[in-house]
Amino acid sequence: MNNKSIRMLLILLCVLAFMDMARTQTYEYLPGDVNMYNGNWPPETISGDVTYLVNYFRSLPASNSCRLNGFWASADINSDCIITSSDVTRLVNYFRGLNSVGYCQTHAPAWLSVEDLPELAPPGWPNCDDEIDYPPVISPIPSQDVTAGNHLEFRVTASDPNDDTIYLSAELLPDNASFFDSTNGIGGFTFDPDYDQVGNYQIRIIAGAGTLADTGLVTIVVSDTATQGFIFNHVYTEQWENIPDPVIAQIVNENRIYYVHTSHGSQIVSGLTEVNEADSRFPDLNYDPYQIITNIGDDLGADGDTSWAAPTRTYLNSHPECSMVMYSWCGGVSGNSEQGINIYLNKMNELESQFPDIVFIYMTGHLDGSGPTGNLYLRNNQIRQYCIINSKVLFDFADIESWDPDGNYYPDDTDACYWCSDWCANPEHDCDLDCNCAHSHCFNCFQKGKTWWVMMAYLEGWSAD
Repeated sequence: MNNKSIRMLLILLCVLAFMDMARTQTYEYLPGDVNMYNGNWPPETISGDVTYLVNYFRSLPASNSCRLNGFWASADINSDCIITSSDVTRLVNYFRGLNSVGYCQTHAPAWLSVEDLPELAPPGWPNCDDEIDYPPVISPIPSQDVTAGNHLEFRVTASDPNDDTIYLSAELLPDNASFFDSTNGIGGFTFDPDYDQVGNYQIRIIAGAGTLADTGLVTIVVSDTATQGFIFNHVYTEQWENIPDPVIAQIVNENRIYYVHTSHGSQIVSGLTEVNEADSRFPDLNYDPYQIITNIGDDLGADGDTSWAAPTRTYLNSHPECSMVMYSWCGGVSGNSEQGINIYLNKMNELESQFPDIVFIYMTGHLDGSGPTGNLYLRNNQIRQYCIINSKVLFDFADIESWDPDGNYYPDDTDACYWCSDWCANPEHDCDLDCNCAHSHCFNCFQKGKTWWVMMAYLEGWSAD
């Protein structure tokens, strides 16, 4: 072998060694140990890391990160090599046993679990970069309303505590919508919905700066100019205290209600008791002499089930005093199909045609944690759009448990209403409640009870306006 061949071989060996080193580069951290255990040994992933990461996005003093080669690797719970608020959600779900903790492949951890940890801390651990880098912050954007055939536009702004360059983008855009980034943390959204786009939409706004980002969801409601229906959602909930006494009396005296539900639907029933305890002007309709609701132990079933229709006809034919029919879902919307929901909607409409003097209340299905990209979201929007276009009355079960009273949106939550616990843990919030709320927090039942009273008041002709 000549000298030239030897040199080429040495170069090749160096290249291969470098590639192997780059491929096996690891960093001394434990996945999910967001605060790097504050420099203590051994590291561990505990529920306190959730609070630490939440505080980070609130830019609180205690929320400094531990960057490894410019990246806060231990906080990348969802493995996308960028730190966003979605990492908080995934870490919470990890402690609920719903998923594992991931990591960025370009910043792989030296230890995948506590079993891999050495007995003593490596020299200088955790070897954090000194500079603290905070994520950009998107300015709050309220819900938007537009009528089909009209134009909607709104501005998006974001700031960065470190004055880093911000890049804006958007996801989940409906047809006929566009988003543009004007640079320097300023962008815009435009939407020209067609008449077949009536319904609710959520778009995701993303503000990125380096490896950090903030995200936010904006609700857009497209309505039909011809609709006479009512969509009772979280927007109506806090109007309950404004309902006058004569309207409350009118609701009690003029209504007899046939309510078909199982445990999830009982959340409304439990909520009515909580409303009574919060304001005695509202009677507890579950007890005499105000027992105007006949509770039936059944629900809307699953894909294409209409077994609830025949008993309803039998009841209505023998109870001419009945003025309203309500049905609720158990978990039947989550795994339903477009065809199955259409069967439900058509059967409801058929009953309305057969009993034109009775008000039929439609409902959406409860949250299941699948978020805006899940099947539940699609099927609930299918129900909403039908009710808007066909002038129906909808009690938006899912929407009510998706929003806290401050207007914060939780589309990835479940029927357990985890945000309710956080809300009631705040001593500034009036949350002195104690009830048996099936599958959920008592505050969730309270919200639904309040919204039910507002719905009934509007159907009696009252309006908060």
